[in-house]
Amino acid sequence: MISYHDKASKYFEIKSSIEDDIFVEQNIEIVLQINDILKSKGWTQSDLAKQMGKTNAEVSKWLSGMHNLTLRSLAKLKTALESDIIITPRKAKKEYNKIHYVTMRVLATANNKNVKQKYPEGIKSGNLLKTAI
Repeated sequence: MISYHDKASKYFEIKSSIEDDIFVEQNIEIVLQINDILKSKGWTQSDLAKQMGKTNAEVSKWLSGMHNLTLRSLAKLKTALESDIIITPRKAKKEYNKIHYVTMRVLATANNKNVKQKYPEGIKSGNLLKTAI
């Protein structure tokens, strides 16, 4: 499948390098992550600009998908958003490769067909189950 960048390059008769493709792809992923965080907080780009003490134009430029974000600007964004934007595989493994247990009370009866299929050994209403999430 031909990437959008390759199609655009052919249109303008510009050869793109693998590094250019990687840059564009990663930059867009970062911007999409920031936009997801903004949405979850109910913020606009203007809210982010105010939080960072930046102009709307500067933040808009950063979030255009084509700006070369520095580690310093990513650190400022992380601080303002109070959320990870980029996470390395090493940190992801450390943070998310854990098993967390929850205890929940089963509010079903053993007569329920779906429950019988899931738990053929049977359960009783009110039992506590420990499960990994």
